[in-house]
Amino acid sequence: MYGKINEDGRLFKKYRIQYNEINTTLRLKPQRAVEMCQDTAVCHSDEAGYTLDFFTENHCGWVLTGWHIIFGKLPKEGEDMDLATWTRPYKRLQADRSFRATDMDGNEIFRAMSRWFLFDTEKRRPKRFHSDFFDAYVPSELEIAIPEEDYTQPPLELYELSDTREFRVTRRDIDSNFHTNNIAYLDWAFDDVDDELFDSYTISELRAEYIKEAVKGDLVKSRYYKRTIDAKNIEVTSVFSDAEDDSKVLCRVTTLWHK
Repeated sequence: MYGKINEDGRLFKKYRIQYNEINTTLRLKPQRAVEMCQDTAVCHSDEAGYTLDFFTENHCGWVLTGWHIIFGKLPKEGEDMDLATWTRPYKRLQADRSFRATDMDGNEIFRAMSRWFLFDTEKRRPKRFHSDFFDAYVPSELEIAIPEEDYTQPPLELYELSDTREFRVTRRDIDSNFHTNNIAYLDWAFDDVDDELFDSYTISELRAEYIKEAVKGDLVKSRYYKRTIDAKNIEVTSVFSDAEDDSKVLCRVTTLWHK
C-alpha cells in the first residue's frame, strides 16, 4: 500500500512524528506538515519513473506556484499518520496535486491543494510536458482535496502593517532547482508571527502564492500584516519582496489562526 501508485492514482506514505518536527505546542509544526507533502510528491514522481537524477540530467524540475492547506488537530511526537497524494489530469502547463493526511483511526489531520509547473533550470522558464510524461503519474478521477480551489488570497488592503524586517537568502534555503525552496518561505512566515498570537491561537488554514524566485545571497524584505476576522479568528500575511524594490514580490503567505 505504501510508496506505490495505486490503481486510483493515489500514493500513500506513513510518517511517525519526530521530536525535531514539533514546536512549543508539542505538536507537528505546520511547515513540517507541508514539507511531508513535498516529500510525498517526490516519492510519487520517483514511482512514476522521474527521479531527482532524471530532472537534474534533463535540466528541469517541478516548481510550485501555490498551496492551500486546511488544518485539523496536528499530531504529537511519536504519533503516526498516513499521507495520501494524487494528481488530476493536467491543464496546459500546470498540474494540480491533492494531499490528505489521516491518523491511524482514519480521522483527517489536514488536507491540501497545490499547483505545479515543469521548470527549465537552464532557461529559467516553464517547460512544456507531453501527455506521455504526465500519464506515468496515473492522473486520478478522485475529487480534489479542496473543491473549486483557485489559490486566491484576500486583498492586502484589508490588513494593517504590523512589522517589517530584512534578511539574506542562505545556502540552507536553496533546493535542487537552485532557488529558494517553497518551505523556506513558510519558515520565514512563521518567524514573522508574533508570540502573543502563536501562544494563544491555533493555526487552521494556510495559503501561499509563489511569484518570483529568489536565490542565494538575495536580500529579502518581509512585510507582516494582521487583521481581525472576529472574536476568535485572526488572519496574518507575510509579503516577501526584493528589499530594494517592494514591487518585486517573491511570495505571499497567509495564515488563519483560531482561538
